[in-house]
Amino acid sequence: MVKLVLNSKSVARAAPESGQSELWDALLPGFGLRISAGGARTFFVMRRFRGKLVRRTVGRAHIGDGPTVEGEYRLPEAREVARKLLSDMQRGIDPKAEAAEAASLAVRAEAEAARNTFKAVAAAYFADPGKRGGGSLKSRAELERKVRVDLAAWHDTPVCKITRADVRSLLHSKAKTSPIAANRLLALVRRILRWALREELVSANVATDLEPTPETERARVLKLDELARIWAGCTAIGYPFGPAIKLMILTGQRRSEVAEIRWAELDGNVWRLPNERAKRGLGHLIPLSKKAELILGELPKVGQRPDLVFSTGRRRVPPPAGKESMPAPIAGWSRAKTRLDRIIADQGAKAREEPLDLERHGLASWTLHDIRRSVATHLRDSDVMGDARVDRLIISKILNHAEGGMTRLYDRYSADPEQRLALEAWSLRIERLTGENVVALDGARA
Repeated sequence: MVKLVLNSKSVARAAPESGQSELWDALLPGFGLRISAGGARTFFVMRRFRGKLVRRTVGRAHIGDGPTVEGEYRLPEAREVARKLLSDMQRGIDPKAEAAEAASLAVRAEAEAARNTFKAVAAAYFADPGKRGGGSLKSRAELERKVRVDLAAWHDTPVCKITRADVRSLLHSKAKTSPIAANRLLALVRRILRWALREELVSANVATDLEPTPETERARVLKLDELARIWAGCTAIGYPFGPAIKLMILTGQRRSEVAEIRWAELDGNVWRLPNERAKRGLGHLIPLSKKAELILGELPKVGQRPDLVFSTGRRRVPPPAGKESMPAPIAGWSRAKTRLDRIIADQGAKAREEPLDLERHGLASWTLHDIRRSVATHLRDSDVMGDARVDRLIISKILNHAEGGMTRLYDRYSADPEQRLALEAWSLRIERLTGENVVALDGARA
């Protein structure tokens, strides 16, 4: 062991022809310099730590007056770093072991965060059948669609790294075109992050205190001539969206309920909406007018699983191993609505023999949900229905609203002649409005 007072000359001494040589500092016991045959020079410390002789690297030695690079030390700096290392080791602290443990923890944390992306956490939330999970929500399909479409930018982001600013930015962007949809999206994000907080995947729910966008309740009621134009557009757009929207006009039922209707739910001239597909989990019976029966009777039995009345085709997501890809319920309503609006405008322009102007020849801003409100409004209007004007309680039953008291709980699947008369009268009004006549059903469904 060569022991001397390390200085600039000893640090710069010639390298050995082979192997390594070690120079030990006489001023700071335990501090030394290792010079390798290739010319590498490394400061180090060595002392007994927890019963074992331990060597720790300080850094590379810098020779000359030029600037140092990262990891290099001039001798005075190296001696100070070494003095601290030796002092820590004397007190039972091993900086290298702690740094390695910290690095290991950081790597594990990063790996855990990578596994717990927002997409993965959202999927786990929807797979949870518990009271606080999303597995049993009636609106699960629609909420999963929002995750796929509206929250796609977050899919690969670790859920713990989503910030309040991220949520606010997303909502502001959505609110520019649809304030109500932005609020529904905020509610969904809150649900998922609340679940993640209970699972200890995040330290806080960053969406908790965000204020929703002010909403103005829609009051749009489509006029009869507007319903007639929508009906004509539906004829042009064809299956599946055309007949589905026509069925919404004839029955006043929700878009999601019509979109996922099954053949097994149709029994002669009634549609029995089951609890699991109805809002609030309360199914009911919808009488089908002759026109509704005609529309349904002309529909194809789609795919190899013909239980769906309406379908846009086969599932895009690969099925489980050994399972065949099956038709899925209608998807792409926004694109279909855009197409329908253009068709309606085009038909209006042709009727006027004018060049197409989407704003002038189309309908004023409307949504598919406006159809349901319009049906209810027109059923109450004596100018529309004449003597067939419908009582408010009957309309409530048709729409499956909460009105009606305990009667709704016990007779929701019973034959209701008032509902049938109301929907048949409304169907006849639509026929006169659109110029379509009901024909006899040859080979109607059993």
